[in-house]
Amino acid sequence: MSKRIEIEQKFYCNNHDKLLQIIQNNGLCKCSERFENDEYFTDIDSIYIKNRTCLRIRNVNNEYLELTFKGKSKELTNNYAKIENNINLEISNYDSVVGLLYSLGYFSYSIVKKDRIVYTKKENDLEYNVMIDKIQNLGDFVEFELLYYDSEKDMSYLQGKLNDFVKGFEALNFESANLPYRDFVAHKTYISILPQNKLNAILFDLDGTLADTDLLVVEGFLRFYRKYKPGEKVPFRLLASFSGPTLKETFERYFPSYNSDELVKDFKTFSLPLYQTFVETYPDTFEGLQILKEHGIRIGVITSKMRDPSLRTLNNLGLTPYVDLLIAWDDVTKPKPDTEGIERALKSVS
Repeated sequence: MSKRIEIEQKFYCNNHDKLLQIIQNNGLCKCSERFENDEYFTDIDSIYIKNRTCLRIRNVNNEYLELTFKGKSKELTNNYAKIENNINLEISNYDSVVGLLYSLGYFSYSIVKKDRIVYTKKENDLEYNVMIDKIQNLGDFVEFELLYYDSEKDMSYLQGKLNDFVKGFEALNFESANLPYRDFVAHKTYISILPQNKLNAILFDLDGTLADTDLLVVEGFLRFYRKYKPGEKVPFRLLASFSGPTLKETFERYFPSYNSDELVKDFKTFSLPLYQTFVETYPDTFEGLQILKEHGIRIGVITSKMRDPSLRTLNNLGLTPYVDLLIAWDDVTKPKPDTEGIERALKSVS
């Protein structure tokens, strides 16, 4: 298994002739021309997507496979740096490798098909590559890459070397393409499957869907428990069961000697200072909502939380401009899991 550091910059390519001329002037030689079919995998929680890590099977010219893992990107100035691990495999191993990945809980989420021409030159222990890529259904790109096969080099030094190299191509005025190819393809695929003129709205839950409130729930309940049961240890199973039911249901179960309605009021006041610190959005939430808005799709939120704290959560996280409709616990006579809220939302957005 080979291990290397890869730093790259990617741009849209619209002037092949001038690009080839500058490539020759910079002393790069054509080293390969090939077709690559890249299939990307992630786990059921999409951790690889969220962390910008990469698990990929690459089919090169239908001659061999390359299984690659790229760790979480280190975002530098105009660059992305990754430590890459590669294993070369026989084409005949494809079904076995994919079967193994699926059995481990991974699934395929993006396939990038591209024709790639690679120009390269080496300077001491550094390898510079210019890759001209024609991506199926996306267009033409050029990627500048610096490879180094030893983790001892300082990242800022490698960053500076690649920046100096790319400056030699500034006359082309390339537009930066900041996403990996897999994200471009996944986004285009997602847009293509949206029903045309049929999908009017999407309804979301709030806590645990748009807002990551797990830390708030745990921290708030820990402090609240210590307030009403000082000196007692908080059982782990209790913490695990706290997320999900309504506050009233939880307090009736774990604090039966107190008035649950009064506890709910106290908890809301008690947890207010914690919102700024312990509530955040999930990765790519804003990007996803923006895509829906751009396609004229209305966004509704249906939650078991009371209206005031729901509005506060949306405002604190900057989600309010995206939400067309909010149906909270106190807006209905029968809260979730009853369908009253969903039925009201469907009437409002239809």
